[in-house]
Amino acid sequence: MLEPGTQAIVRRKCAGWERNLKADGEKLAVRIARELALDILNQGWPIGHNLGTEASLLRRLKVSREPFREAVRILERQGFVRAGRGRNGGLTIQTPALVAASNIVRTYLEFIDVSFYEAYPVHQMLLRIGFEWGIARMTPAHANTLRRYVDGSAHTFRSRDQEGRTLSAVMSAVVEIAATPCLSMLHAMLTRVVADFGHQEKYPAKLWAELSHKMWALVTTMAESAARRDTKSAIAALDESFSYVNEIIKGLERRNRRVWNTESFLSGSYSSAILAQRMEDKVGIALAYDIIAEIRRNRLEPGAKLGSENELAKRFGVGRSTFREAVRTLEFFGVATVQRGSNGGLTVLEPDPSMVIETAVLYLQYLGLEQTNTDALADWLQVHMAKLIAARATHQELHQLIEEVQALAQTKPRSQAPRAGQLLHRWCNLADNRVLALCTEIVWAARSAARGSKGSRSKAQADYARTLSAAASGLRVATAGSSEQALAKALVHVAGGVSALLA
Repeated sequence: MLEPGTQAIVRRKCAGWERNLKADGEKLAVRIARELALDILNQGWPIGHNLGTEASLLRRLKVSREPFREAVRILERQGFVRAGRGRNGGLTIQTPALVAASNIVRTYLEFIDVSFYEAYPVHQMLLRIGFEWGIARMTPAHANTLRRYVDGSAHTFRSRDQEGRTLSAVMSAVVEIAATPCLSMLHAMLTRVVADFGHQEKYPAKLWAELSHKMWALVTTMAESAARRDTKSAIAALDESFSYVNEIIKGLERRNRRVWNTESFLSGSYSSAILAQRMEDKVGIALAYDIIAEIRRNRLEPGAKLGSENELAKRFGVGRSTFREAVRTLEFFGVATVQRGSNGGLTVLEPDPSMVIETAVLYLQYLGLEQTNTDALADWLQVHMAKLIAARATHQELHQLIEEVQALAQTKPRSQAPRAGQLLHRWCNLADNRVLALCTEIVWAARSAARGSKGSRSKAQADYARTLSAAASGLRVATAGSSEQALAKALVHVAGGVSALLA
């Protein structure tokens, strides 16, 4: 259980975050799950505390049994509660786990079918900043632990996946020293996304032996350099490892594009992703991946119908309970839903990461967000996003962004936060990298939570209008020029001005 002082901080932070989560048209179960999650936060996240039995919670929340049970399943998926039966049953608060939070973010990215080259460079970027921050905090005790980790890791492995995880674990040990929960969560998630493409199992035996030998040498160099606080050498070895693997995969992809697929996660084998799930019905998860793969394979647009429950259960050869578990999974991740009525059935949705972002922020809230580190990570991601946008966005996209920023400056205070969130989502999408976009949105939401109700909301409305207008004017000038550097700088100012409205 959190200390009394920490509980007070969590309650203050919760106030600002809760304001930004409310949305119209949500399912009742989602609202119930959110209310219970915020109740847990308000109580200071007392691990092991019982929130009450189903009957008592139904009376308190004034809802029926069906949406309540669906809300409980959402909270169980998030890893926040455990539902018990019998005399001592009820909802018991659990310790949120890194693996649960990172798995939820990872599964969403796999469901929206990100490419290998959307995930791989972002993984490298996050590792670089993790190395910089971790090495800056390196102590003799950390250095000795890191050396022992490398010395104890070299042995025979049961599978290539296990060896790959061990190599990643050495790099993760450096990132953990940075003591930045948001960075650790995103790094853990991307490590698994990259592994889930399954490339490690496809290498010819001779090539894998060469790659394994090379990677162990580079990882040992990283660890030794980090232990000596030699940031330059550690990052040089890190960059070399990414370049080495990148060149090998590109060469193999040219040789056999079908086997060495990097463009679509769901067109390959996703057995690694299913096995990596925790506390899930594996059959239901496998069916969810199969349904999403069919959506991508047939290029179904949002609004398209896949069929009724009976039709789909028969087509995929599963029972009703398994099918409904898969549907609940798809609905949680905002990629499909069941519509009722004569024209109902399983319907494709525009991907919505709101529940994924909420889960990540709740997990970080439990750990205790540190504003300085969260701000630094948000600023760092903002700069990299701006560089990507400056390199690829069209003049039409930039001018549309300018108009939307100017419109936001004239918006009434009550409507600013939702519109700011939508605008930042559009800003992220201009980078054309869905992995980086989601990571940035999670960090922005975490920064908003860290600032809480004491943040920049105290600024006058006129100050916001001036800031946004100035950012829009700067972007207009930069768009008219030919300098990508100036354009990226102007885009950073736009993001900074808009994201301030979320706090």
